[in-house]
Amino acid sequence: EVACFGQNQYEAFLKAMISAGFKLPSKNILLSIGPSQQKQEILQYAHILVDMGFQLYATKSTAEFLSSQGKLDSCITVYKPH
Repeated sequence: EVACFGQNQYEAFLKAMISAGFKLPSKNILLSIGPSQQKQEILQYAHILVDMGFQLYATKSTAEFLSSQGKLDSCITVYKPH
């Protein structure tokens, strides 16, 4: 069990994950985001990840949303089985 402080809940959560042994990805990230409001919330972070050199993969609706947002058109669609 780990608890950490940060400037916001996201920073504290990330610090806790890292201190518990979580390894940050080195090249690829898969995104599967729910409702459109959440897609809007992740948008600025997706831009940061692309700027850092990560290749983004996303489920169909998330990929469509990201691809419509300018420089995020390099996002690769992955399909999930039903």
